[in-house]
Amino acid sequence: MTTRQRIARLVPLLKKFPGLGATSARELEQWIALELGSLDALETWKKYGPSQTRAVAPKTIYHVLAGNLAVSGQQSVLCGLLLGARNVVKLPSRGGDDLICFIEMLPAPLRQLVTVQTEFDVEALKSADAVIAFGRDETVAEIRAQTRWDQLFLGYGLQVSVIWLGAVKKVTPALVAAVAHDICIYDQMGCLSPQAIFLEPGSKTEVFGEALTEAMTREIARLPKVERSAEEFGVIFETIDTARGLGQRVWTARSATNATAGAVILDPKPQFRFSCLHRVIRLHEVKATQLPQALDVVRGKISTLGLAGKLTPTLEKVLLPLGVKRFCRVGRMQHPPISWHHDGRPSLADLVRWVDRD
Repeated sequence: MTTRQRIARLVPLLKKFPGLGATSARELEQWIALELGSLDALETWKKYGPSQTRAVAPKTIYHVLAGNLAVSGQQSVLCGLLLGARNVVKLPSRGGDDLICFIEMLPAPLRQLVTVQTEFDVEALKSADAVIAFGRDETVAEIRAQTRWDQLFLGYGLQVSVIWLGAVKKVTPALVAAVAHDICIYDQMGCLSPQAIFLEPGSKTEVFGEALTEAMTREIARLPKVERSAEEFGVIFETIDTARGLGQRVWTARSATNATAGAVILDPKPQFRFSCLHRVIRLHEVKATQLPQALDVVRGKISTLGLAGKLTPTLEKVLLPLGVKRFCRVGRMQHPPISWHHDGRPSLADLVRWVDRD
């Protein structure tokens, strides 16, 4: 199959799986052309300076997927299919149902390019041309240690996202709805989910916190129900009880079946703290110039920074040294374009090698 033929077969799945980030053949074509320089880079020689070049895709990709967010696995397999590679997929120990659904809905010619495994297979890993691994930093490091020196390896470990609202003098329905969407849509389980919100001192922080939980309650009612384990509920309640015990202001969001389906905590300390996830988020007041100190613990690990306003040159100068990979407006944190640089890297171009012809 050519690249164009593979795209044509994948298009029907795009609307069924909106998290993939594209809805049409044109978007996939533009993405490939953007990263590889040409839509036909895998099939034909292209002029490259005084020479010619063409891209060569890996024959086999071994995917080791995490269970926290199915869409990451779907996007990983999509990349392999677009390149025409054979994909060996190690399913996560839990949470792989949506990924299996995606694979089973592939048209037969593409379904033949995907093999599913439930156990980690060292031999399959070592025989692959490329390895893509998702998980905790320790897990990714362990997998990388088992690869050959000449294997292409793409590892996606810990990344967090945060929101900077600046000075909030007026709390609008549009603002809290956008922030609530970013927090709630994937239950804070992905790297694009905000774990903390920072505002300038003097903002209407308490008004914002109360309005945000009301917006979260509305957003939760709109989204599919999330099934929580007793352990997850325990972590949520422990986080809330600890905050209240420290005298911190806590607002709770509700669902149709639970009086505590999420929470907003006003933390008096400016430093970032990891969230317990599951729609629990902290508010911090800090000056823009002090953001490097507040975010130092996640320096180099910030995937996306959501903004209520524009990224000014002054703010850019403060935030770029922190290693932020993506800036966007709140409400769009969970919906990057398909061409975004995942953890700062191109998803397709990183998987191919180039052959030159003088």
